Amino acid sequence: MITNGLGIVRDITFYNQDFLDNHPDIVVEKKTDSPEEDKTLADAKALIPTIKDFLAKHPLINPKIFLGDSAFDSGKIYKSLLTELGFKKL
Repeated sequence: MITNGLGIVRDITFYNQDFLDNHPDIVVEKKTDSPEEDKTLADAKALIPTIKDFLAKHPLINPKIFLGDSAFDSGKIYKSLLTELGFKKL
């Protein structure tokens, strides 16, 4: 779910088979004995494709700030946000 700064929902993406078919680079596999940990790994893989899809659907929206929980805390995600998607480091 993507919201604006007021928390108003701007887009909902379902991580179903259609989403995975449109993003073959996302490989979903079970890695741990913890369903919660596996969900976190899958969420992190889907973040950048979800934002790219959102920006393609809404070309006039030009976000500069990303706010996410610790599941998205990785160097690869930060690099993509800053270099590919135009977010700014504050």
